[in-house]
Amino acid sequence: MWVIRMWAYNQIGMGTFLSISPNTSAKWTKFFRKICSWKISTIDLKLGGPGRIVQIDESVISRAMHNRGHDLLRRQRWVLGMYDVTSKIGIVISIPNRKAQTITDLIMRHVSGGSIIHTDGFSSYKGLEELQIDPPYVHQSVNHKIFFKDPLTGAHTNNVEAYWAAIKKSFKRGGQTRRSLLQSKIDEKMWRERFAKTPEEAFENIMSQIAEFSNLN
Repeated sequence: MWVIRMWAYNQIGMGTFLSISPNTSAKWTKFFRKICSWKISTIDLKLGGPGRIVQIDESVISRAMHNRGHDLLRRQRWVLGMYDVTSKIGIVISIPNRKAQTITDLIMRHVSGGSIIHTDGFSSYKGLEELQIDPPYVHQSVNHKIFFKDPLTGAHTNNVEAYWAAIKKSFKRGGQTRRSLLQSKIDEKMWRERFAKTPEEAFENIMSQIAEFSNLN
């Protein structure tokens, strides 16, 4: 029970506090993230809606954030972030590339029709207003070579960039991230946004979801 409570409180040093080995602590963390990933997979991850702003930006998360030398030559790991400015909730998904088809498929899956989408000027975002979705998207971009905020439309990506900064900080806090663990760490972040507004809420939700998961398996 204390292991679950410590995880719910998002405490680093859980193993030391509970006098359990690093290996045991890692196994518990992996299990909790498995529950988070499962729960996230069962809910409809949708952002935005008519008149609501969703900021979208792709970013790289890799070992090179923490190291130098040969680590800089490792393959970069790209993720797509979508952030609902109204609800202050985001979606982050690991992507194999930054091609237009990859990005637009995810946008159509996770951003509701009628949303006002703010992006930078990256070419893969072009044509969002022409996608077959009802009501159609309103796409406003900002040229970051000139402005941080477009003076005419007010479009900017400041919120999603701040969201990225918080995610990368939490990743750095938890140490290096292997590629195989990347999405599970992202899923935990999204889970905490939705089910862990307070430590007690996190504890109650993870307990009930463990029971729910166990009943299905």
